[in-house]
Amino acid sequence: MELPGSKPDIHSYGAHKTYQVQSNITVQATIDSYITCKINHTSLEQPIISTFTMNDIVKGEPSLPSVSGPTEQVMFNTNVTLSCTSVGFYPADILVTWWEDDRELHATQPDVRLYEDKTYQVQSNITIPAKIDSLITCTINHTALQQPIHSTFKINVKVRSSPNIFAFSK
Repeated sequence: MELPGSKPDIHSYGAHKTYQVQSNITVQATIDSYITCKINHTSLEQPIISTFTMNDIVKGEPSLPSVSGPTEQVMFNTNVTLSCTSVGFYPADILVTWWEDDRELHATQPDVRLYEDKTYQVQSNITIPAKIDSLITCTINHTALQQPIHSTFKINVKVRSSPNIFAFSK
């Protein structure tokens, strides 16, 4: 499909009367689409053609991460698994990091999957011991973001109480 461009902007410069031409178009950026620029001129034996894929410039921002974990109270120091999911990003390269308060945690390699619309989804899981008042944060960094985005999860910890023991003496 041929797209109408803007009126070419032509500038003459130099003693040899050479010209510079610039034309701009606005198109809907879609993944896997191609743009071809074709230049015709009477001095050319054949047109100059240049094609590039929109994948080189299209970027889709990942959604705010969603962190899920146990909804009920868990006992102190028992292992819990948290899951972090973000969707709708392009290209596929993404960085997921987990933090407990200000300390980076080590998680397994995230699972990145392609959707039918050619955007991606990432899921990362981490298993950690439940601690009192611990905040666990999933941080997402991607080329389409100005700065990383994150979501935090607080594990509802139950502290095991020991029975009261009373000793009486006579």
